Amino acid sequence: ELFRSLLFKAKTTAHLQKSPPHPSTDDDQAEDLFFSQPVSEVEEVPVPKMFFQLLEKQWVSTSQALFPSRLDKRIYNIDAEYARKLAIPCVDEPVAALVSQTPSSAEPEEALKPEDKRLEMALRRAHQADAWAIRASTTASFFARASLRWLRHLGEIIPPDNLRAHQDLAKVTA
Repeated sequence: ELFRSLLFKAKTTAHLQKSPPHPSTDDDQAEDLFFSQPVSEVEEVPVPKMFFQLLEKQWVSTSQALFPSRLDKRIYNIDAEYARKLAIPCVDEPVAALVSQTPSSAEPEEALKPEDKRLEMALRRAHQADAWAIRASTTASFFARASLRWLRHLGEIIPPDNLRAHQDLAKVTA
């Protein structure tokens, strides 16, 4: 589990580790724990609040990309609140303003022209591609910042007389 250990080290370096819950010592609760199901913990990459603000400003442009694989979904597993922000919106306000208010007897999907259906699918794919690009850049940014912080800390603890180690460290951080 290389990803899990790297994420743990990055969170520890960034001082983002949550304290483990303190188990109580009640006998009844101990028996309940014996029969309870193990909790599956999903590792998430933390997301700074600044990214939420940036996300609000960046949804104006779109592009196309492939669908993410299972590995992508695991590696780029970000904070749940941030992931909800990246979800495809139900109705876009500017598009809703353009829709006629006259009632239609058919389903809304059937009322669309074929070229409008293709355009809607292209917009959905573009939105998903943008969301995955943001996930990838958020994850890369987090690990890059954690790595730089770790390298600075490493530079502080290396003895000053170890010139070779300081030179190698300077090459890595440059």
